[in-house]
Amino acid sequence: MTNARAAWAALALVLATGLSAAQSASNAPTPLAEPSASARDLFALHKARLLQVRVLLASAGEQSTLG
Repeated sequence: MTNARAAWAALALVLATGLSAAQSASNAPTPLAEPSASARDLFALHKARLLQVRVLLASAGEQSTLG
């Protein structure tokens, strides 16, 4: 599987998971809380990889529009 296809597959999985979570959450809306220290630490730990995936998705999108 090419990097572009893997990136699109990962994006589709994230969107599908987020959509089902959003649909179930829409039945009982709750206010968002301040992120906990552990959530901030987790984000800080994986920030570089998240940015790398974001760049891969952007470049895959550019490649798909170029043909």
